[in-house]
Amino acid sequence: MIDARIRGFTLIELVVVLALAAISVAFVGGAAQAYYLKSQYHSSVREVLALISAARVRANAISQDQCVVYQPRQRVLVVNDSNYHIPESVDVEWSGVQSPRCSTDGVVLFVLRSNGYGYGGVFKLFRNSIGTGIYVNWLLGSVETQGLSRN
Repeated sequence: MIDARIRGFTLIELVVVLALAAISVAFVGGAAQAYYLKSQYHSSVREVLALISAARVRANAISQDQCVVYQPRQRVLVVNDSNYHIPESVDVEWSGVQSPRCSTDGVVLFVLRSNGYGYGGVFKLFRNSIGTGIYVNWLLGSVETQGLSRN
């Protein structure tokens, strides 16, 4: 015998639950995308710093100047055989330098000298209005960063 008190969900209850689930997914999806974009920015800053720092170490180790070059059309940072593709979600600004030591396609950003010195322009990475400027201290040859904001 079937108990009259046991019944299934009504259509209205099911629609309400699905609507709440859809709202939750939309909210979480937007937050996850923002987190992903922020993660891409921070990862880009770390990768660029690592690439430039490795070029500095290599310049000292093999006693040969190293050029850090940016290819704007491909959004690629190049040092010797190493390169890093800058994600589309990260905005890039740069100022390069003229250097007869570097013969390559693209804009020469930095030249890291074998004697420990270095010179160059600045490479700026932005996410929205917050960014990081990367430059080489000419006297110490060290790779340094500076927090930036743009209006």
